[in-house]
Amino acid sequence: MEKALSLVKAAESPDNEELTSIYLRFASWYIQLQQPERAVTHYEQALEVSPDNQDALSGILTIRIDSGPEGKTHAFIIAMNEPNSKEPGLSRLASTLLSQADDYGYGSPLRSTCGFRSMSDKTDENDYWAAYTLSKCLWASGDDLNALTAWSLLEPVETDLVTKAFMLEGGPQQSLIDELTEFVKAKCPLGATQLERIKTVQEDLQTRMATFSQEAGESDNSEAKEDIQKALNVLKSALAPNEGLTNGASGDASMIPLDSKDIAKKFEFTCDRTCGTVWDFDHALNPCKYCWDLGFCDDCLSLLKDNKLKKMICSPDHEWLAIPKYSPRANMAAREGTVHVRGELVNGVRVGGETVTVKEWISSLKEDWGL
Repeated sequence: MEKALSLVKAAESPDNEELTSIYLRFASWYIQLQQPERAVTHYEQALEVSPDNQDALSGILTIRIDSGPEGKTHAFIIAMNEPNSKEPGLSRLASTLLSQADDYGYGSPLRSTCGFRSMSDKTDENDYWAAYTLSKCLWASGDDLNALTAWSLLEPVETDLVTKAFMLEGGPQQSLIDELTEFVKAKCPLGATQLERIKTVQEDLQTRMATFSQEAGESDNSEAKEDIQKALNVLKSALAPNEGLTNGASGDASMIPLDSKDIAKKFEFTCDRTCGTVWDFDHALNPCKYCWDLGFCDDCLSLLKDNKLKKMICSPDHEWLAIPKYSPRANMAAREGTVHVRGELVNGVRVGGETVTVKEWISSLKEDWGL
């Protein structure tokens, strides 16, 4: 490969694409040989030939984050904030993060979110991971308040509020519950509020009742009508007086929020020590602003800060973002299409701020990042 590099360099008109490829291959080999600085040298040579090469930028960024030193990491990130000539409107840092997200393994959810063309591709799992990945990118970039906002979009629940209403005492048979649950998914956009979903279901049920009344042999439909009436009754009873939750629909009522018993599975976010603590109703999470996808419960973070953490991970000199315990009532706003923004961080906790729609937040995020 050294011989090939010499031949390409000696050519009257060197092939820049071939040069870049050779430098990238060398860098890859030196990474495998656990010689990160020699890998960085070859990545830098690749950038001299192709200044916006995503593989080289991503390679250096990964090495700097993984092995430091922190001064060089900081300097490199600052240098990456210059415009990307190949992607107008994006900095080299933004385009590199998008490139890394494409390889993340979730159908590149970050590109649709961080590019802010859409918050949804109609796939719940991608929405979930897009919000999670976006929050990680934001806190790693120092945008703590927006990181907390992105995190608030996470919905680690499996029971939908409309479905929960059907489960109330006196509700319809399971077959109708299953049918209406699928109806909500098919007819209601992901950004629809719970009250909008209820209205859609109510209208459908009322249409069915009217159709039954017009049909001959109405007695044959008596059982179906009774079941539909039960569904209408429980939807009505599930509406609670507005308790200050933004609902974006009538302004007069809101759905009874989910609580801990509605959580159908463990959350995916665990402490990176070995304690096994998960982010849930009883535990907060403290992701590191320097280490990618790394976080600790409050107890383990205290141990780390005191240099008492037995597992060699992270550093007492790093900084962490305090993500509060999960609260169904607090996260209700996101489910209703609104998020809390701005304010200020006091000891890692947001103080003040205001509530806006998700669309308004995305628009302001685009403006903040110059996208």
